[in-house]
Amino acid sequence: MAEERIPQFVAYLDEPEEALDPDEYHDAIELGDGVYLFRSDQTLSKLYHAIKHHARPKGLFVGKLDGEPKFKGMAAGALKWVRRDR
Repeated sequence: MAEERIPQFVAYLDEPEEALDPDEYHDAIELGDGVYLFRSDQTLSKLYHAIKHHARPKGLFVGKLDGEPKFKGMAAGALKWVRRDR
């Protein structure tokens, strides 16, 4: 039986009051200015509220990824991070 993959999320933080440290989360990577990917067992709502309360951004977007995202010019190691545990 195939092992179930941990859900991945994308988040954008606009002008956070506190820096978001990806190491404080179970599994996260910063792609670029304010854009992060997370791998988390938390629900979308719980992850959203954890980020909101920690970083206190002016604007916040969090969404669950349904598949592997496409991107270019992001942080070194980002594609490797996305493809890990496939």
